[in-house]
Amino acid sequence: MISRDPDAKPEACLGVADKGIWSDLDPKVQVDLPSAPAERFTATIDAKHGVLVLSLDGFPRKSYPIGGDSATAKLAVAAAH
Repeated sequence: MISRDPDAKPEACLGVADKGIWSDLDPKVQVDLPSAPAERFTATIDAKHGVLVLSLDGFPRKSYPIGGDSATAKLAVAAAH
């Protein structure tokens, strides 16, 4: 998905591999998150798959690879500009 924000910088490949027929497009995939108050977002660590899953209103929206030991992983959240 292409961001509607003209000043948005694309994320690098999120590091979550597609197991389907379109895996060659992984580096081009962008998942925009809608603007919403922070209290509507939650984050859950899926230790089995080594990803942090970001949800909005309880619906999973985006995942990020953790890398390393999920028990000691740290999450840094930056304020929106």
